[in-house]
Amino acid sequence: MDSKDIINPINGTFLPHLLLPLSQLLALTLPPFKLRKHIFVPIIAGLLGATYTTHFANTAAGRALAGAHWTVALGTLEKLLFGVPEKDYWRNGKPRQEAMAMSFGFAKFRWALSLLATQRGIGWNFQVKGVPSMKAPESKWPFLAYQFQKWAKSYILSDLLYTYFDTYHHYEGINMAFMDLRARTWSGSLLNAFCAGAKLYFPIQMHYCFASIVSPMQDWPPAFGDISKATSVRKFWGSFWHQFIRKIFAGYSDFLARFLNLRPGTNFNSYFKLYVSFAISGITHGLMTYTMPANRFHSFNDRFLSVFTCFVGNAMAIHFEDIVINIYGRLGGTKKVDKLWKRLPLCPKLIMSDTVISLVDSSIYMLHAAIHHPYRLALYIIVIYFTRRILNRLLVPPSISVAPRIPTYLPFGIDFIVWSAYYNSTNQDLKLWSTIFRRYGRGTAPYTAEVVLGGDRVIFTADHENIKAVLATKFSDYGKGPKFYHDWKEFLGDSIFATDGRLWQDARGLIKPLFLRQRIEDLAVFEKHTVKLTRMLQGPEGQPIDVDVKDLFFRFTLDVATDFLFGQAINSLDNPREQFMEVFISETLSLERDELEKLTKSDRGYTFLSALALYTRDAKQIRDQLVAVLLAGRDTTAATLSWVLHELSGHPDMVRRLRREIAQHVKPGQNPSFAELKAMKYLQAILNETLRMYPAIPFNMRIALDDTSLPRGGGSDGNQFISVKKDTIIAYTPLVMMRRNDLYPATYSNGDKFPDANTFDPERWLHPSVLHTSEKDADASDMKASGFNNKEWSPRPWTYIPFNGGPRICLGQQFALTEMGYTLVRIFQQFARVERRMEPDEMGILSANIVLTPKNGVRVAFFKEEEEEED
Repeated sequence: MDSKDIINPINGTFLPHLLLPLSQLLALTLPPFKLRKHIFVPIIAGLLGATYTTHFANTAAGRALAGAHWTVALGTLEKLLFGVPEKDYWRNGKPRQEAMAMSFGFAKFRWALSLLATQRGIGWNFQVKGVPSMKAPESKWPFLAYQFQKWAKSYILSDLLYTYFDTYHHYEGINMAFMDLRARTWSGSLLNAFCAGAKLYFPIQMHYCFASIVSPMQDWPPAFGDISKATSVRKFWGSFWHQFIRKIFAGYSDFLARFLNLRPGTNFNSYFKLYVSFAISGITHGLMTYTMPANRFHSFNDRFLSVFTCFVGNAMAIHFEDIVINIYGRLGGTKKVDKLWKRLPLCPKLIMSDTVISLVDSSIYMLHAAIHHPYRLALYIIVIYFTRRILNRLLVPPSISVAPRIPTYLPFGIDFIVWSAYYNSTNQDLKLWSTIFRRYGRGTAPYTAEVVLGGDRVIFTADHENIKAVLATKFSDYGKGPKFYHDWKEFLGDSIFATDGRLWQDARGLIKPLFLRQRIEDLAVFEKHTVKLTRMLQGPEGQPIDVDVKDLFFRFTLDVATDFLFGQAINSLDNPREQFMEVFISETLSLERDELEKLTKSDRGYTFLSALALYTRDAKQIRDQLVAVLLAGRDTTAATLSWVLHELSGHPDMVRRLRREIAQHVKPGQNPSFAELKAMKYLQAILNETLRMYPAIPFNMRIALDDTSLPRGGGSDGNQFISVKKDTIIAYTPLVMMRRNDLYPATYSNGDKFPDANTFDPERWLHPSVLHTSEKDADASDMKASGFNNKEWSPRPWTYIPFNGGPRICLGQQFALTEMGYTLVRIFQQFARVERRMEPDEMGILSANIVLTPKNGVRVAFFKEEEEEED
């Protein structure tokens, strides 16, 4: 290293670093008195500022280890200014009472020392961090001796490490000013990484040793645990380090992930939030460095950027650790190595992770230098390419049968992620999926492909045989998975949409009685809300007005759903404001069991809420099931009704035919019955075609719960099976499948012509049946369950699944079809025609945010008279 690169250490006095903790101890040890705050606040504040001034800034290891951390000093200031430390530092009752009762003396001194050492108190740390306590030692002096020798060992090693970093100017881990190719060799990176990992470990170990020594015996060892028990870098940051701050940053990252509409339950979503959390933490800590006076050598790189890159590097370390564990598990693994990894202390893992950080750091600077030398840049690109190939091979071993690979050219499939995010943000998801299958599909079964994204193997499919396997024939092999349950638990809880296994069965058993036939045939719940709806489709005097029926349908279906569930609508058509279900739940739970039994036995008093309350008094369980049914009963039905009006407003001939059918089955001035709705074939054809063209849930996913397979998509011809390892993501799309021309042909066996599968045409459902041989097998029962028979044409089994299929088939499909049919009949009993009131480029844009809706709404006008025909 050149002499000009060496910075002479700054000499300074150690005095303020010693006086700062002593002044805090004195403030906390003395009995509370009136002027305590006025005396000690300026003293502590002044010493705190002095420790970071140039004259007193000595970077020797002794100052860093003996002086109290500045956040502790700020914490003491806060409690002195705004409260009473004896009360506010402790969250549980006994230590607080003891602190208030203590007089000035050794016991109060030890209490204050313990309070400072643990920053907030042992009981507080236990409650916030949630780390289980360990078994207390039986003997006092051997335990103290052990803690002291461990403290001394950690001090010596930490002092050596800090001295190394001070000598080579790696202050606080990273100093960007000295990261160039001359100083950042591969061997230097390994040495720096070793020191960085161990430098973090040993001072924290000293902290816990000291806390044990000064704490009362009944609190040994400290309830917040021993750092050596953290068995991974992820657990270290997740359980032992600033848990209360981490939760705040995690909340910001969750909000950003939802704002960007990232799909929950995927590795990309999880790692995006991981990097964002650490980036926010890095920015916060980087800005904190500007609250401290710096010496003349510190630049922006030294102060802000060095801290920021350190935090982002720790996110990279966690990511790397997960990749190593993932690859090892996919290659088979052994129980012995698994046990060894779990027993391995944190220190070697931190060293390994920091090694990765340093190597990546070195690679960044190598790339910076390579830009100025083209041959180096070319070499660097080659290295990245082959590294990516090797990682993909390890994640998906070549011994298993795979689907056609979607090529990616950047690590972890970043280019594909950006590509798909662009299509999603521009509402072109259908184009994206169609492009994937067109470009990469293989042979005679081209509707399956796969890619590796951020360590996850993702299989995309629109093949009905594969979807059938996932949803039915291999139902137990696929599910929502623990990651999806964890990500959505706060909202969906233990409902049918987030659970697997026994939890899912129990939730489905709770909901099933809601949709008994006698409940669905009672149409009174629809009538009172359709009356309100039809009034809002016209002006005060009955004149035509422009309305966005998408907005009205979402409010209408919310009223119907809450009326059906709670026995009382929230009347959002009259007053479009959100209300909460907690009021309904609390009122129902206040009823006695015999009252609930009377209500559930009478049709007039029956509600889903009262039936649930009869089964369980757990408010959370009731809420979970209500949210599930409300979500399914509102959004999907409203979206489908919006698409029906979108299509009918552009096809006046269909409206005229529908009105003729309504007049044939329903007498003027009367409401339709359940039997009359089912008898209207053209009405059912319109609904079937809308659900085919615009399925409410256009894209869905499952996780492989065990090693399994898919029946098609592998091999050179696409007709061989695909091996599916545990935790593989299966993304399937009813939207693409139900628009396939090979499944919905334009020409039938008798030569009749129909528009292609991307054209809205209810007539296809009224064509005389052309029986498929596959309809004679067991799958035909699924078609009959969906309302099909052999008198009209019906699609092959598993090629029409707007309500999903298999054991998870939608329980409320008949309720939804009845609600939509009833609503359309009542609308077109009053209105003769409907016209579009939108520009062509605004119409029909598919917005796939869980539920498929028209992005720009559906603005139309309703007329009570037919349009006059010109002579």
